[in-house]
Amino acid sequence: MKLLIYLVSYLVFTVTLARVCWKAYLIMTATGRKALYEKNRPLLISLPKGLLDVVFLGRLFRSSPLIWFGEWVFHVSLLIVLFIHLRFFTYPVPSAVFCLYPFSSFTGIVMVTSLVYIMVIKVLFKKVEYVSRYNLLLISLIGLLGVSGLAMRYIHRIDIIQVKVFTMGLVTFRPEEFPLDILFSVHYGGFLLFLLLLPAHLFTAPVLITFASARDRGPEEGD
Repeated sequence: MKLLIYLVSYLVFTVTLARVCWKAYLIMTATGRKALYEKNRPLLISLPKGLLDVVFLGRLFRSSPLIWFGEWVFHVSLLIVLFIHLRFFTYPVPSAVFCLYPFSSFTGIVMVTSLVYIMVIKVLFKKVEYVSRYNLLLISLIGLLGVSGLAMRYIHRIDIIQVKVFTMGLVTFRPEEFPLDILFSVHYGGFLLFLLLLPAHLFTAPVLITFASARDRGPEEGD
C-alpha cells in the first residue's frame, strides 16, 4: 500500500512539474529573446514596478478594491501556511520556519476566512456570474485543505512524528508507512487532487503579470 501511495504522489508531482515547465516554455517561446532585449528596453527598465504590481496585486486593486483586500490577504496567508509546512519536508527545520510556526493557526484561520470573504464579495455583492464550477471546485479544495488542517490541530490531533516520517520519505525517496488517519488522508488526498486540477498558468502568472505591468509602464519610462 505504501508503495502505491508513493507512486501516485510522485506521479502527481511529475505531471504538475511537467505542465509548469511546458507552460513556461510556451511563454518564453512566445515572448522571444529579440523582442525582450531589443524592442522592449523600456520594459526591462520598468520591471521592478511590474514586480511590485505582482506582489501587491496592483491591477486587481485598481479594478476592485473590495476583492483586492480578500485576494491579497488570502495569498499572503497561503504563502505563510505553505512556508510553515516546510517543517514536514526539511531536516533540520530552518529557523525561519520555527519563528513563524506559532502563527500557523492564525494564518490558517485567516486563509479560510479570506476565501469565504472573496466568495461573498464575488457572488453576493459583485453579482459575478462567471464563477465557473471549475473555479468553485478549486476554491472548495483549498477550503477543505484549510479546514482539515485546522481540524487536525484543534479537534483531532494526529501523530505529527508519523506524518514527518512519511513526508521525509517522499523527499528522500525512501517509502515509509502512510499515517492511518482519516483526516490526514482527506488532507493529503485533497492536496494531490488540487495539484492535478490547478491550472499550470497560475504558476507562471506572476511572470506574465510582471511583463504586462512593465509593458504598460514602459512608454512612460522611455519618454
